Amino acid sequence: MSANASVVCTARSWLFVPGNRPDRFSKALKAGADAVVIDLEDAVADADKDEARDVVVRTIEQGVLDGSVFLRLNALGSPFGSRDLAELARLGSLDGLSGVLLPKVEHADQVAAFRDRMGGHLPVVAIVETAQGLARVNSIAQADGVSRLVSGNLDLAEDLGCDFDTPGVRGHVEFPIVLASRVAGLPPPVEGPETQLGEPTVVEAAARAARALGFGAKICIHPSQVDAVHRGLRPPEGELARARRVLAAVGSAAPGRAIKVDGRMVDKPVIEWAKRIVQSTGENLDHI
Repeated sequence: MSANASVVCTARSWLFVPGNRPDRFSKALKAGADAVVIDLEDAVADADKDEARDVVVRTIEQGVLDGSVFLRLNALGSPFGSRDLAELARLGSLDGLSGVLLPKVEHADQVAAFRDRMGGHLPVVAIVETAQGLARVNSIAQADGVSRLVSGNLDLAEDLGCDFDTPGVRGHVEFPIVLASRVAGLPPPVEGPETQLGEPTVVEAAARAARALGFGAKICIHPSQVDAVHRGLRPPEGELARARRVLAAVGSAAPGRAIKVDGRMVDKPVIEWAKRIVQSTGENLDHI
């Protein structure tokens, strides 16, 4: 697995930083997030988008970015998105970027058009944030080059006219993104951000709920949210302890011998569950 692919697949926290604020780039990289997203879209006002694009292009040309940095473009069908794409294509080399986030993806052809223009060498993270995108999420997930999906929860709720604060609504709307990711063999998707700042308990609870639904990561809009997201996505200690006991029993069992842990038989699905739980903490499973 390449370094780019590894970051795309394993990053839990995706910290966004406005593209027109280069003074914040290095701060974001030091904030402890697994991935940093330089944003040309929602975090930048229309009047500042040309400036932001110029800043990002200069930053890429200077070669100062590391391997955990992504770039979110403007929607490809918009004038700003067309200019973003033209500038990136002109650069040729995008060394330092681990991938590109495409907003408001509504069909697989948009991904194909982007890859045709850029040469297909950068992982694509597709953001599903409209009713049209949700309706076609399976084909988007299976499009060549798509490495992960994101639920654009704020735009998605607005487009559908849903109230995500009403219990059950958010999960009902977002679950197709989780299911499409699994069917396509992608990593668990990334859930959109929480807008509350200075309330880590709210962010942690939201991340825990996202994990319960099948998400594996969450967007952060401020460095203060990173630790809360990591806590919320971490398996509960009891669950993690059981997973470790299962893997320890598997590692010590004789070939062909039935395995029992905590009074329950252990079969292949349970072993795979245990591996997934332990791997989510970053632990190495080479000994299993």
